[in-house]
Amino acid sequence: MQSIVSIRKLCVASFVSALKISNAFGATIKIGVSLPFSGDDAEWSQDAFDVMSARLDGLMQGPAVHPQLAIELIRLDNVGSINIPTISSSIASGINASTLGLTAMIGVGYSDATMGLAPTAHAFGLPLCDGASTSPTLSSKTDFPNFFRTVPDDNVAGEAIINLIAANGWSKLALIASTDSSGTGLLEAARNAAKNLNLDVLAVQTFVPNQKDFSTLLKGLQSSGATIFAYLGLATDLVHLLNEAGAQGMVTEGYQWITSPDALYLDILSLDAEQLMQWHGLWALAPREGTGSLFYDEFLPHYRQAYYPDDPSKVPNVYTTFYASCVEMYFYAFNESLYRNVPPSDLNVPSDFSFPERFGVAGNLGLDENGNSMSAFDIFYFNGSQEANSAASFVNFGSWDKAVTTQFGYKVGEKAPVFYAGAVERPKDALQILRTRNIVEVSSGLGVFTIILFVLSALAVLMLMYVVIREKNNPIIKATSPPFLMITLAGILLGSTYPLTFLGSPTRGACISAAWIVPTALGAVIGSMLVKTLRLLYIFRHQGARKMGFQNKDMSLWFCAIMSVYLIIVLVWTVANPPVPVDEIHKIVNPTWIISQEFCSSSTDSFQLGILGALIAYTVLLLLIGGFMAFVTRKLPPPFNEAKSLGYVMCAYAGILAFVMPVLFLLDLDYAGFVLVKIVATYGAVIFTAAMLFGKKCYSIWQEKRDQSSNDLLKGGVGKQQKDEMTESWMVKSIVKAANMSGTVWVADKQSFISYWAEQTLVLFADRGIALLTGGDAKGSNGTACQCFPLRNFELSTASNDDDGIYTIKLTHSKNATANLTFRVESADEMEKWTSQMSKLCPARSGSMRRSQMSTSVTGSVDNRIRAGTSMKLNQTRVLEEDVEHTAQ
Repeated sequence: MQSIVSIRKLCVASFVSALKISNAFGATIKIGVSLPFSGDDAEWSQDAFDVMSARLDGLMQGPAVHPQLAIELIRLDNVGSINIPTISSSIASGINASTLGLTAMIGVGYSDATMGLAPTAHAFGLPLCDGASTSPTLSSKTDFPNFFRTVPDDNVAGEAIINLIAANGWSKLALIASTDSSGTGLLEAARNAAKNLNLDVLAVQTFVPNQKDFSTLLKGLQSSGATIFAYLGLATDLVHLLNEAGAQGMVTEGYQWITSPDALYLDILSLDAEQLMQWHGLWALAPREGTGSLFYDEFLPHYRQAYYPDDPSKVPNVYTTFYASCVEMYFYAFNESLYRNVPPSDLNVPSDFSFPERFGVAGNLGLDENGNSMSAFDIFYFNGSQEANSAASFVNFGSWDKAVTTQFGYKVGEKAPVFYAGAVERPKDALQILRTRNIVEVSSGLGVFTIILFVLSALAVLMLMYVVIREKNNPIIKATSPPFLMITLAGILLGSTYPLTFLGSPTRGACISAAWIVPTALGAVIGSMLVKTLRLLYIFRHQGARKMGFQNKDMSLWFCAIMSVYLIIVLVWTVANPPVPVDEIHKIVNPTWIISQEFCSSSTDSFQLGILGALIAYTVLLLLIGGFMAFVTRKLPPPFNEAKSLGYVMCAYAGILAFVMPVLFLLDLDYAGFVLVKIVATYGAVIFTAAMLFGKKCYSIWQEKRDQSSNDLLKGGVGKQQKDEMTESWMVKSIVKAANMSGTVWVADKQSFISYWAEQTLVLFADRGIALLTGGDAKGSNGTACQCFPLRNFELSTASNDDDGIYTIKLTHSKNATANLTFRVESADEMEKWTSQMSKLCPARSGSMRRSQMSTSVTGSVDNRIRAGTSMKLNQTRVLEEDVEHTAQ
């Protein structure tokens, strides 16, 4: 606020240096009245000006008026772009007023706009009085040293309501406040007053102005057991609140609703018959104005005769007599300054404008040290029992005056108060509520079912851990990284404990444990699967290279990176706003019997939803990555291929998320149903993950053990037909014996979006000028496939990278450059041996190169050349088929 005020002062600094306000004795004292005379409030502003003029007339005709005193009210129209006063229009009004020789100012009627006018008036040495701005911010003498007001600020109204509650013998209450500046100020004042009076605030409920749904707020009130409600907000919102409270049975005898002043200014004709009855017995407090013999016997007749002669029943509009009090304070201050020979510009705010011994048309003219009025509050009840709207009205039955010495400052008027809903007996301040909670006991059917599922899941996971440890050197297990298989199983075991956190009454420890279990388990399972698949992807893309570059430490780093995101999100959650047990009403059987249930939730719903959204979004991202990797690795050799299992698991997790989220967030489940959904989802994921990732491995190990213990003679003649691997091996060996040279090579095989290097055997028949490639079928069959290349029709080129251990030979068809074969060999010596044999048969192709210890830029270019050679999937083109046919002939 200090910085805002400073900026406003800067806006008028240049004018201050050029203008000097002086008030010579004997000159007419001009008071500028800055109100929206041409805006939406034009009629009210004109009435306020008439009230001030009528009161000034009466004062000037009274006794003890200094003969040199002359006061003139100057109209200053203050309307902004939205047809009401704004900060900018108020600053402009103050600057314009500086040219009129003013001594003081009155206005603006709107708190925000007044915050713009007050610093501007202060810059020109002008005091400012207002009769309608009630914001507590204006009480700051640091920011607004020249401002005082004749209406109490909102904080005083909150204090008055609490004192009224205490005066009626109620010791328990609930507070309902809007979240705007007025509501928050009233709420703070009410809470402080309740604390000072040792009242027990059972509940505090807030709402956004113009809100239509109050169901959650009303549930909170019902859960508290309170029957005395202090409403601190606008009357328009109170109409909607009472409509909904009526449906909940809270607008009957036994309750008491008390509201802030705004209710008295609601247009009663806008209420229908049902709403009038909902307001019947509602108590409201409002600053006292227009009271006493001075108002009725002296001011009101003159006001009617001078300004409304045709309307003998005319009464001033609300809050307008507070502006008459501004005129009264200025009159007495300037009159005394003339008698004391003190220039009006030397008067101090608020001390020289406070007259606690005097009473005006709106009450006492005293000010406190902050320049706030010490006016009393009148207390009303709403009489809505009549059928005709015109008969409905607020009836005064008491008053509250902070300055009096009676207990709580409360006085009972001539009329007895009517309590809410027309009750004649004072309601109790709280209900004796029977509370029952829905929880899942450990001994209940659902609790026992959960424990059984956990025990079975834990035993199954422990058995799988035993198998992995025992068979860690078995090719079936070893091919899929045993350490990360153990991490996967640990994540599954941890996830199986999640439903246990819902058994019994929720505790803070259980809530925080649940927040950690699911992300940690997901990170362990999904992270280990992704890292294993990433390693296989890397290996099969780099087969034949001396340097693989993806060791266990690399896998660990990738896993930690994936896991750390989960852990950081949960750490922020549990440190910034951890989940704790929160009691929520499930069903209100009647006002004295409430069935509730406790959920783990952070104190701020938006924060928790943000955390859950981040966790779900990250999980979905990992699932998409996992699905992509499952797709591109679907053709790896069987011992290493987990693509189908990985894909199924990722799809299952996505399906569980898609099912669970709508059910939990959209359906109104009781606590048992809520827990059951999570149990089914958790153990469904546990069982499916374990079965998909380890079922086939365990079956293969069992089958291998069974085959090893069976008799070889029985194995070959009984059951399904076995693959004759011995015959195939003999065939390959027979071919190799007749060859000039043979050896292991890795051939580029493009699958999906990437290329793998598949291990095969290359056999060279130099005397016949052909090469055979054997060891696998591009179509994926288990049989041995052979492909024949007539070398005389191919050109030979090589490329090498000693740093990465990559040595590549490329055969390109002389007639069709797209018909080519690229393969890797183990070493430079191997490449020399193969090229020395093939170069006798194949013509050399331009561009063959060998680079040793290349620079980074050269290495990259060679590697790109090598990768370009892998872009074609190994196949038999028509040209190649014709060449093979010709050679065979």
